[in-house]
Amino acid sequence: MRLAFNDVFYTIVYPKIINISSDVVATEGDTVMLYCTGYGDPLPSIMWYYNDTTINYYNTTTTNMYTVHSVLVLTNVSSYDSGVYRCQLNSTLNTTSHDIVLTVQGMIQCISL
Repeated sequence: MRLAFNDVFYTIVYPKIINISSDVVATEGDTVMLYCTGYGDPLPSIMWYYNDTTINYYNTTTTNMYTVHSVLVLTNVSSYDSGVYRCQLNSTLNTTSHDIVLTVQGMIQCISL
């Protein structure tokens, strides 16, 4: 979208997710990395949610003026970590999000008889 103000044109770009993790099936004890990349102008921020609750520990980097990338690292996952993880891009213009489903399966133990 282009806006004019005092004969100066500004291009604004609504936030858009351009790369995101697929749904994940993991085994108990695994480390899972969920990633999300988006862009927009103005530059959006990224928030992560787990079953609609805000997550406060993740790494976010800005790769250029318009692109932001975030990685959520889950270590030693258990069945309690199974659920819906949401990457949400927020800007002054709009918000967009995408859900990732994590399924954690129990470890298979072999018993010798």
